Amino acid sequence: MNDLIAYIVAKNDETRAWLAANPGSFALMPTEDPAHWAKLGITTVEAYRREILISGFSDMYKEQYGIRPRFMAFERMTLEEIEAEYDSLAQQLLADSNREEEERLCEAVAQANMKAIAEQPLTYNPFAALGS
Repeated sequence: MNDLIAYIVAKNDETRAWLAANPGSFALMPTEDPAHWAKLGITTVEAYRREILISGFSDMYKEQYGIRPRFMAFERMTLEEIEAEYDSLAQQLLADSNREEEERLCEAVAQANMKAIAEQPLTYNPFAALGS
């Protein structure tokens, strides 16, 4: 349990340093209370990392697909397998986000071009061929 609390304290210290270097930013930090983690049955660094990865994966999956990934057999997976699944989903979400940003940018450029074209005065008389 002491290793777990030391790990959490170290991670929280990193977060505090990041917050100090990035004024106006916000971050959440897990509690450093050993009783809290013991109550949850999390007493090792590996168990903590598993829980954080599974929780993060579940949140990201729900954000992407609208459902929790209850079909995932995390209890049968190694920490490395969970990390790989987490990294894969994070990369997919990043790629989707980048693609959506590119689509928004293209749409904005197209709208701006259409507006510019619509605002240009006619340089010819479309009725000239009709005669007077």
